[in-house]
Amino acid sequence: MARGLSLSEMSVIHHESVSKILLRTLDMEPCKHGSADSDPRPDSWPSLGSSGAAESAFTMAAASFFAECVSPFEIGHREFREANTALRYRNRKLEEQVRRCSTLVFDEALQLVAAASLALDKASHAPAPTSGGKLEEIQNILDRIGDQLAACADDLWPRVLEELGLGAAIQSISRRFSATAQIDIEVDTSVGPLLPMVSTVLYRAVEESLTNVLRHARATHVKIRLYDDADVVQCSIGDNGIGFDVSEVLSGRAERGSGLFSVRESLKGVGGTLAVNSTPGGGTEIVMIIRQESRIGNEAYSPG
Repeated sequence: MARGLSLSEMSVIHHESVSKILLRTLDMEPCKHGSADSDPRPDSWPSLGSSGAAESAFTMAAASFFAECVSPFEIGHREFREANTALRYRNRKLEEQVRRCSTLVFDEALQLVAAASLALDKASHAPAPTSGGKLEEIQNILDRIGDQLAACADDLWPRVLEELGLGAAIQSISRRFSATAQIDIEVDTSVGPLLPMVSTVLYRAVEESLTNVLRHARATHVKIRLYDDADVVQCSIGDNGIGFDVSEVLSGRAERGSGLFSVRESLKGVGGTLAVNSTPGGGTEIVMIIRQESRIGNEAYSPG
């Protein structure tokens, strides 16, 4: 891998080696093509006759060795596939956010602005005693515009995270999800200041986890715990929902696992890890751990 060899090139090297070693081991002369450049294909090997048992044992050992050789390629391929899945998921989430904010700003908010303009025009021509009701109507419209734009801005970037910290931001998003989904969400946070990147990763991870609960879990209760100690910062999200088969979801065959891949890749970027504990019918717990070097005030931070 360090030399940039492909899996097919590794296969050629392996089969050439197997051909030479097998011939040498069984005290057989190489093919007439020459020992150095002999045809590495198994069907070109000389007949082994009564040496079938030795051939079988050697073939099994060679297969095991080849599997060990290519395992780093398989691991690299799987990690690339998971990272690619996470990237596609993030792009899709960004597109959803853009569409949602576009709808809020250009459809709903602008329509309310037009309605407020019409109401102002009517109020300017209305007799003085009746203008008070018109102005109250305009104020209500403007309040709705402000709420929609605030929701749009918060969706793009949670200001409370920057102003009040991760604990307050998680409390805020939990209240919003609880009101939307009618789910009881219990939050227990006790954490000091963190690096902005770490706070953002954990906040988005909690947001993604709550979104999964809302879409899939059918849960009635969620508990979020965020705390730190001398070594790590840890955040866990547990629910009493229907659960799922972790191996199936994280195998890459299920679209549902895209969000978890995205969270795991984000945590890797700040030196963190993700553990998912779930069984069908037994609820789900997601545990995220980041080393304490991520705290503000430490001289160095290396996620390697």
